[in-house]
Amino acid sequence: MTAGLIVLILVIIFRSIISKNQKPADGIALATPSPSQSPDVLAAATESAGSTQSASKTEPSPVLSPSVSPVSNVANATPGPNVDSCQASAGNLTFNVSVKDASRDINSDMSFTFIQPQDEKIPSGISVEIPKGWNIPNGNSITQGEQIGEGCLSFMLDGKAGLSNLIILNNRDLQGHWAAWDLVFGNPSSPTVVLNTFLDGNVGAGYTWTINRKFLFDIHPPITFNLTLYAKVVGKNGNVGDSLFKAVGRFVGGASSVIDKILSLF
Repeated sequence: MTAGLIVLILVIIFRSIISKNQKPADGIALATPSPSQSPDVLAAATESAGSTQSASKTEPSPVLSPSVSPVSNVANATPGPNVDSCQASAGNLTFNVSVKDASRDINSDMSFTFIQPQDEKIPSGISVEIPKGWNIPNGNSITQGEQIGEGCLSFMLDGKAGLSNLIILNNRDLQGHWAAWDLVFGNPSSPTVVLNTFLDGNVGAGYTWTINRKFLFDIHPPITFNLTLYAKVVGKNGNVGDSLFKAVGRFVGGASSVIDKILSLF
């Protein structure tokens, strides 16, 4: 065996020993594709993971910042309802009734809230049935133009969110009804809209409050409508226990929705 051949064999053996003793540097993972996964499968999995991360990112919700005509600008008016009570929301048509004080011996403000979600139905009117036992004075026993309540309305108009406060004034022009209440939207000295609403019934049979829309503006859902009657026109009359209220929402085309709500007094 020649000297050159011996040197060549020693070099090959030495290189083999070095190769076996080499390790990856600390903190570096040497990934090896599984034999069952082709490069195309791995690429698809990576793309899918990236898509999932993108889908999880959500855009910030737009802030509803409509102009408001505050009820507090009206002479002798109590502060308007919390604007939050008139923010629109999603879901089925809902109705709620509440009083500030649920004690049967203390008259307090009564609030009605109607929420219509974003759908294709266009509202045309609402009726509220107040059960027997509640004492609501005849319209002629209250001063003409006296403020008896307040409220607010949120809506969509021309693709933009709107919010309007309103006040409720007594009207002695009863036209054969038990009471007539005007809903005055916007600035009372120059209102945007005035809705003439009527109340029929009596303490022994209960009452129906009918509110019909004027189609002066093409407003659309989502809509939230809040109405509060002051304590001076809503007497509990010693009622105790559960009182069943009912709201009937009417829509353009003849459809309607009936919702029951129980108010408990103690």
